[in-house]
Amino acid sequence: MLRTVALTPRLAALGLAVLLSSCGGGGGDSTLPPTPPRTGCDSGAALEVVADATVSVGRVAGAAILGCRGALTEVRWRQVAGEPVTLLSGRTQAVALEAGQPGVYRFRVDALDATGASASGEATITVVAAPAGAGSTVTARTDHALRMGQRGSLRAWPTLADGDSVASVAWTQVAGPPALDLDTEEPQRLLFTAPPVERDTLLRFRVTLTTAAGKTDSDEVGVVVEALPPPPAGQLFSDRPPERVHPYRAAGPFADRLVGCVYSTQLFYFEGATNLCTLARLPLLAAGAADGAPSVEAIMDRVLVSHDWMGEVFEHFLRTQDVHGDFRRLLGSVTAVVLGSHIRPSFYWSATGAIYIDAENLWLNAAQRDVIGEVPDYRLKFDDELNFGGPWRYTIGNSEAQLDFPPDSRTPSRDTSYLLYELGRLMYHELAHANDFFPSAVRTSVDPSRFVYQAVPPVRPSDRLAQRYPLTSAEMFDLARVKFFGVAPTEVQKAYTPAEVGDFFRVDVATDEYNYSRPAGVANSLEDLAMLFEEFMMSHRHGVRRDVAFTTKVLDGQTGADLIVAWGSRGRIGEPTIRPRARQVIGELAPWIDVAAVDALPAPVPMRPGESWLANLNLLPEGTSVRASARGAGFSGARGRSIEQQLRRPYAVAPPLPR
Repeated sequence: MLRTVALTPRLAALGLAVLLSSCGGGGGDSTLPPTPPRTGCDSGAALEVVADATVSVGRVAGAAILGCRGALTEVRWRQVAGEPVTLLSGRTQAVALEAGQPGVYRFRVDALDATGASASGEATITVVAAPAGAGSTVTARTDHALRMGQRGSLRAWPTLADGDSVASVAWTQVAGPPALDLDTEEPQRLLFTAPPVERDTLLRFRVTLTTAAGKTDSDEVGVVVEALPPPPAGQLFSDRPPERVHPYRAAGPFADRLVGCVYSTQLFYFEGATNLCTLARLPLLAAGAADGAPSVEAIMDRVLVSHDWMGEVFEHFLRTQDVHGDFRRLLGSVTAVVLGSHIRPSFYWSATGAIYIDAENLWLNAAQRDVIGEVPDYRLKFDDELNFGGPWRYTIGNSEAQLDFPPDSRTPSRDTSYLLYELGRLMYHELAHANDFFPSAVRTSVDPSRFVYQAVPPVRPSDRLAQRYPLTSAEMFDLARVKFFGVAPTEVQKAYTPAEVGDFFRVDVATDEYNYSRPAGVANSLEDLAMLFEEFMMSHRHGVRRDVAFTTKVLDGQTGADLIVAWGSRGRIGEPTIRPRARQVIGELAPWIDVAAVDALPAPVPMRPGESWLANLNLLPEGTSVRASARGAGFSGARGRSIEQQLRRPYAVAPPLPR
């Protein structure tokens, strides 16, 4: 972006106008740093509009609104002039425009102020032809909004002239209090935390590209920081503030309560008191389904989204990929589905009865991917002092099912059938948690007067699994505390070799090291059940097998060819000692599936110790049959996942509240 201007009535002659309405109340924490005066708000306006005045084709322009005296709600942007463009963030406080041709583009934004009164504004952006002979350039993507306390990201996109290359990429903050701590460990990606503010504030960042040929180019991008009211005592989302979301179906029967029940900054649990919703106010989805399998329409009435396209993709996925009705039946145990651009990791929570899905599992094209934050899973650094790696992957035949879509590429695209390997396995996992807390045998008989967490049965399927078929490796449980909860490793743990860890694991009955993940205060591992269910469903329904291994330590810059396998297995869910565990889980979580299907799973295939993780991709005989349904249209000819992706555990379950 070239520049940003505050829109005031004095600038109307330039084609940048502000339409003002009555202001609302509000106010923030008086201990926060003072916010500099803003001309547009000094006139008593409810909101201020800021926008780029002029950009060239190939650049990204931004427009944003800021609440002057309180939070804005019901934000809606629409284009009123110029060649049609798509505003993927049209329900947020910041939108980005990437026009393919010159012209004048005008947008109107409507919102409700803190009193509920209507407020509106307009922004006009002129797009001009790109200068001839510009050579190498850089574009910053993309303007967006965060809530204070949220982690955010921006990405620089160099476009290089023939023969040129990147020498350096540098980021600076050019507006917005206070000076932020900018994480540029990966130079083309900027990470930062939205600071506390008294009222909505615009941050601006400049990225500067220097090339090997001596070319220098810069671009700027804006990020709105939304002010939040003081948190209540016992705030439930204190560690990761909820992003702005809205009901995907505004006219749905539960639209008026979804945000307040499952993803509000004002939700609390304090000394036994809470403002969570009872099951009478927001029932489980099964409560409205005669056969326990809610319709797609009923499910979409319970969906919250940060961007409307996420709901569109999710609905299309349910209509086209849920051919057995598994996802619909499993969704009967949830109260709501939240799809967000800054949810990481995905999780289920029995406090609200909702699942929270990272939109990284939903995008279909680069423009959609642009609005999804790149902040890494906070758990990725926990195992830095350990001396082994634990990669995993899903495979179809001798190929990887999940593909590598580099974050610095503008060309990736995915189709809905491919999402079975991303969203599908994630849904199986999170819905396993939901059905652990509310299995189909009990979910239609819960007491509607109780809160969700109070209605959970005293003994759950995960408890019965641990009682009948317990995991026994103390070493793996202790390592899981290090890898997934950040407990400092002991000197003994730091010295474990990959072969030793493989020996701890292989004689037990887990399918993955994540089976041992167990939060403090929780007696049994909830992830044990979820991992068993996820791997069974991916194999049984889609012919996809899961690889796990213990390898040499993963170092920066390495690939799968550098990691040497000490122990590994493909399709461990088919291990004879594990099959009884899988039968119990399937019988309780998915009683519509014949448990005999567990016995039909293919036998596990051992990996070849001493060979690389990459070489061990080729484990099955040539010509091994693969179900046609397992071949998504995006599968053919694409590369497998990067090692970093194969180390992630992008799902979780939040600890339960006291009953």
